[in-house]
Amino acid sequence: MSFDVDDAVSPYIVGIGSRVTSEDIDTYDRLERVTSRSESHRAERNLRQIYALVWLTLLSVEIVTVLVLAFLIGFSVVEIDKWIATAFIGGTFGQVSSMAIVVIRYLFPLQKGGGQIDKP
Repeated sequence: MSFDVDDAVSPYIVGIGSRVTSEDIDTYDRLERVTSRSESHRAERNLRQIYALVWLTLLSVEIVTVLVLAFLIGFSVVEIDKWIATAFIGGTFGQVSSMAIVVIRYLFPLQKGGGQIDKP
């Protein structure tokens, strides 16, 4: 059986093989789904790592700032009422703790039903 092929397309055709069956199409479809799913997971994992790195870096800067402020208050370089300093330091600790928990839960979501950590 011969086919007439347009001259613009013919350089891209390596050859014409046997007929394609529905099983071949199903196999190709499954392969494409698996490939796209793994690429999607890899991209999502990379995005989560960047997101976590940025947030944890910001939280680390916040902790260092509060520690420096606490030392400045302790050495009487900065004058702040005791209750304000206590509320600020306690509030910052609560905020950093809660944000770290949110970031960690976003990075390591639990599987539905099993309670196991989702393996990438």
